[in-house]
Amino acid sequence: MDLRAAAREYSKDLSFWGTVSVQRTLPQGTREQIFQEVRDRVDLFGRRGGLILSPANTLGKDIPLRNIGYFIEACRRYCFL
Repeated sequence: MDLRAAAREYSKDLSFWGTVSVQRTLPQGTREQIFQEVRDRVDLFGRRGGLILSPANTLGKDIPLRNIGYFIEACRRYCFL
């Protein structure tokens, strides 16, 4: 899905849930990549209520606990400005 097109078209009427990759970013990403993806989502959807930021699906056993910690840390940094 093209998130930029979806946000542009629908975020004024809908809220999106998820959007953080459980196939690439969370299982394989570095701290910097996880922070960047969270920041990109916050910047894309803004703080108008158009996004419930979370992993895109359930967390698999292939996701390192440290990456879940990085995700939480990034949310604390960028979602509560």
